[in-house]
Amino acid sequence: MRYLVKDILRDVRIQLDLDAEDQPLICQADPPSLTIDKMILAQVEWGARQVIEEAPVWKLHTGIPITGGVAWNDAPGVGMGLLLLPDDFLRLIAIRMSDWQRDAKIITAHDDEYQWQSSRFPGIRGNPQRPVAAIVSTPMGWAAELYSSMAGPGVTLAKALYQPVPRIQQGAILLPPLLYHDIIQRIALLVGQCFQSPGIQ
Repeated sequence: MRYLVKDILRDVRIQLDLDAEDQPLICQADPPSLTIDKMILAQVEWGARQVIEEAPVWKLHTGIPITGGVAWNDAPGVGMGLLLLPDDFLRLIAIRMSDWQRDAKIITAHDDEYQWQSSRFPGIRGNPQRPVAAIVSTPMGWAAELYSSMAGPGVTLAKALYQPVPRIQQGAILLPPLLYHDIIQRIALLVGQCFQSPGIQ
């Protein structure tokens, strides 16, 4: 959902005022409103990114569809497929090939399970019954290695949804609705840390 930056500034200000009842976040000099708004604005993208990266997948809402073709390591529709991810990719929400029985389990190259994907035994690596998508870094950017398919040339990408890096564009920013309150709190915390206030770490 797209949120107006002016509304985010308002909600963060409210959050700071509420926190101020227990712990003063605004310095005694009482900076001008314009200065505070600039400080909030500077933390919007970073605060949103922190929360989105930490959140469980189910809180990321529906995401944005990924379009593009799948390259195959072996023959088309057989073995591991490779899907390049968008330049603004932050998190993969769900992915499924047409011959898979369920959405893939999403892992990274740092997970122990990633080493299993190179096994020559189909029951150990990802397969249509228990598919796995591994997020990896390639010379072309981030990509998803898709383990694995067996149905041949007719296999297609049935579903691929991702969460983009949050960026302010034309006075608005795309955020998951279920995380909005958490993001407002995080931005308020980051702004509060800019002040020399007791108890803020």
